Amino acid sequence: MSYQWPPDLKCHSDIKLRLGELVRGYYYQLTNGCGVGDCKNSRCRSNPEFQEVDSNACAFEEAKNLARDGFRKPKPVYYFCKHLHYPVDTLHLDVLDFDVLDDAKEKNRSLITCIKSGFCYESLMYSFLKEYNCPANEEDSGIDIESLMKSYKLLSKDEEIKSCMSTTLRALAQHMEGTQSSQGGAYTKSIQLRPIFILFLWPEIGDPDHTPVLTTLFRALCLLGKNMRHTLISWLSKLDYELFYYLVAHVVQNFLTLNLSSSSYIEKIVFHATVVLGMLYEASRLVGGEGKIEYKEFYNDAVNSVVDIKQDYRRWYDSKINGRTGEDWDSFSFTQFSFILDPAAKSMVLSCNAMTQQGEVQSAVVANMLLGGMAAPMITHDDLICVLRIDRSDLIQSSLQQVTLKLDDLKKPLRIQFLGEDGIDEGGVKKEFFQLLTKELFDPLYGMFKYDEQSHFHWFNQNSFENTQEFRLIGIMFGLAIYNSVILDIRFPMAIYKKMLGMPVGLKDLKQLDAELYKGLCDLLEFEDLDAIEEMYQRNFTVESDAYGAQIQVALKPDGENIPLTKDNRDEYVQLYTSYILEDSIKKQFDAFNSGFQEVCGCDIFKMFGPEELELLICGSPDLDFHGLEKECRYDGYTKTSETIKSFWEIVHTMTEDERKRLLKFCTGSDRVPIKGLGSMLFVVARNGDDSDML
Repeated sequence: MSYQWPPDLKCHSDIKLRLGELVRGYYYQLTNGCGVGDCKNSRCRSNPEFQEVDSNACAFEEAKNLARDGFRKPKPVYYFCKHLHYPVDTLHLDVLDFDVLDDAKEKNRSLITCIKSGFCYESLMYSFLKEYNCPANEEDSGIDIESLMKSYKLLSKDEEIKSCMSTTLRALAQHMEGTQSSQGGAYTKSIQLRPIFILFLWPEIGDPDHTPVLTTLFRALCLLGKNMRHTLISWLSKLDYELFYYLVAHVVQNFLTLNLSSSSYIEKIVFHATVVLGMLYEASRLVGGEGKIEYKEFYNDAVNSVVDIKQDYRRWYDSKINGRTGEDWDSFSFTQFSFILDPAAKSMVLSCNAMTQQGEVQSAVVANMLLGGMAAPMITHDDLICVLRIDRSDLIQSSLQQVTLKLDDLKKPLRIQFLGEDGIDEGGVKKEFFQLLTKELFDPLYGMFKYDEQSHFHWFNQNSFENTQEFRLIGIMFGLAIYNSVILDIRFPMAIYKKMLGMPVGLKDLKQLDAELYKGLCDLLEFEDLDAIEEMYQRNFTVESDAYGAQIQVALKPDGENIPLTKDNRDEYVQLYTSYILEDSIKKQFDAFNSGFQEVCGCDIFKMFGPEELELLICGSPDLDFHGLEKECRYDGYTKTSETIKSFWEIVHTMTEDERKRLLKFCTGSDRVPIKGLGSMLFVVARNGDDSDML
């Protein structure tokens, strides 16, 4: 039986438009039906005897086959139900066989018509869907990304088509911006986000020629309300790696770099782009673990090299004390969007914060003394700094006593004075103090920490005899080292830095601490012969711990010694075992350590650091860039062209890695590099006397 075109469909004279209407109409009929319960059309889903198609892709193929009959000569054949009511015109260009047209002009004319009619806001809410009437919600956009990208590829083969796309999509972006601006964030339903999402995925949007489209899109994205922004972030998190990386690195980051490098001031559109980059950062973190892409991909070189970080910090700080969020243009700062700052820039922010806090403490001291009137004592230099007077012969106890006495002064500039020794601490004495104290506290013989010879990591000794005050002292020392720019020669697994930042730890974090245990637990989770687990492992919910030669059994849960490991509870066993090693077994020691650290560093500024960055801040970098050091080196009694100096650097550059580490430790007291690199160090090569050629 042959059916005619229903009234809802237009029988275009343009062959390509007619083909498009046929395919879209048949697809709707095959996937949704005409709505008549007793429909007799075998090619309509409303027919009770209709044979369901296997998938949407199959429905598209069948729709294309049916559409071809509409071009039969001498008499075309149609299979539409007369009761079919076709919905809003939608796009699915990848199912249209445009190559049947040999004439390029006719093909372009057809595509341009499709673009102008299809890439409008109303149409795109229902376009490129996984299936007809596919719903949109917080978790799923309903958009067939593969089909969308194929369609975009089809529309990128000709300059005329690309120009039409640019003009049409700019109008679309302006419409979305205008709608939200006039209605104050009008989008309240997930389906309304589809056009924005589709436009953001346009492969050409990062091209400098299409900057007007991108800038308008950025403004539209920034107008989204909180709930709609959260939904869009959820959709972005589900993109594949390549597409997500392209949006971050080649669209937003390139846009920021180009704008910051070509302007002498920060324009408002840079703020909009930074907010959008923040959405992508949240999307990356939403997937959990290490993120969808590496956190370093969010660093922007232009921000970290062109922007005055000190001035940016001051803007952030002023906004904070005035109760502003920093998330609007009037109070915008890159410090608020700290994911964009590299470790060196974050270190600069931290230094600015330290100086600010130290200045506030000093100002408070002066103010209190001035308010004391005539009876107030004279202000001395020691009132403005934190001086710890340390007994070398009783290093740990004297340090504990001094820190306890000076708790209110810890954020002042630190100076160390060893009892019975003359000398002014210009930095060297302070470094020596930290080296001596950490060496003694972390000595395995002292019993506070265990040291792994293979991984070279320290870990808290769960059976330590020392009281919690000594662990608290170590935490305070870590904080003081950060605030006074001292690098500590200590290595913790990344799990400790995560815990210091309040981040969760899990099985993957165990790998760095104990690779053998990690592999064993992974093997248990992947063990395929489920019925043999109990017999194979013969374990219960306990863990054995070594306490100075004695084996102690600890239950992982109540009555754990009587609960066997089985196929049904192995996930719980691995989770509890991991939690015991990384958290429960060292809770008392770590909590004391962390409380000391937070006494010095418990401020918002540390929330900007990731665990890897915090490690760099405390322990420095292992990257020994001696060429950078040579470039920034200063000379006293020599010049960089002196033969002695040229010979010195020639020797340095031929040294092995271990020899360079020893040289660095000899010169600075540590073989680790400051977070900003060797080039940031004040390194002076001086003549050993006026009449000597020796260094």
